[in-house]
Amino acid sequence: MKGIGPFKKTCLSLGSIPVQPYWILGGFIPEGEVGFPENPEYNKATAIIIQIILDNYDSLSDDPDDVRGLERAMEWEETLINFLKEFSAVMHLGNPLIERY
Repeated sequence: MKGIGPFKKTCLSLGSIPVQPYWILGGFIPEGEVGFPENPEYNKATAIIIQIILDNYDSLSDDPDDVRGLERAMEWEETLINFLKEFSAVMHLGNPLIERY
């Protein structure tokens, strides 16, 4: 399957399954609503789950490519975390729950 954009990536999983907004957004279903709304208002979501998968490097490897790749991935992750914390503070969103796996 051909992707779009400069990286030519698709928004589908390897099984060709698209990511649905209700898998990553929360808090958009009105209180007291039974079942899934007929016309969900995703723009009213109060939570979002973001999973960003980076290249995996062997943390026990002495290979310079693995060592540098892991360093770059960790630097990127730290930059993202700092951005999210700063964005949350500026937007008065409180303390974001950020977890690493």
